Amino acid sequence: PTPPPKGVSAMAHTSRNRSLTLAACCMLLASLAPEKSAWVQAPTARRQLFTLAPAALLAPPAAAQAQEGRRALYRGQAQGLRASAEWYRFYVGDLVLKAAGETAADGLKADDADCGGGLCAAGVALSRLQKVVSPGFARGGPTLSQVERALITPMFTMCDLDVWDPDTVDVGKEDANKFRNTIRELGETLAAVKDSEAVYRLYTRSLEDLNRFFKTANEA
Repeated sequence: PTPPPKGVSAMAHTSRNRSLTLAACCMLLASLAPEKSAWVQAPTARRQLFTLAPAALLAPPAAAQAQEGRRALYRGQAQGLRASAEWYRFYVGDLVLKAAGETAADGLKADDADCGGGLCAAGVALSRLQKVVSPGFARGGPTLSQVERALITPMFTMCDLDVWDPDTVDVGKEDANKFRNTIRELGETLAAVKDSEAVYRLYTRSLEDLNRFFKTANEA
């Protein structure tokens, strides 16, 4: 880590570095521009986004109707994934920063002794984060977590739409599986111990996993 500039407290410097780290990891879905991908820069530095482009397909006339149906479904999945990715980066990311005490009004971390058994702002944020990434339970048994429904399932669905070539499908599924495994590890960590630093590291890794999937999709 770089030392804080003169006149800047160590805590403020760490907070700034963390925000920049998450911003650097944030290459989310911005728009759907057919047959091309592009970087776009929104007004704020933390909203650097990455475009996911539908794959360009060439098919014989006999398969044109089925192909168009797959493309339409792919486009719909991509649009939904775009919105979910922005939710994951900004809403879930804010929970992670608050749990680490970076944006909490009292400056406490979720695992600080003064947090009052998890009742401080950081502790409440960590509890909300756990609900987002962990499976639920209903009468019929376990249910998918919010992250599984919003991100993981669409990622695998896009891989199975017969839009990408077989080699890219394998890579895309591997990328999606890495993201799923990181989310599982994050949920297990939250259930075992309230370690805000470990949560921050795992969340940052999950953003990297997500970006890798988007890069594969754009190169398909």
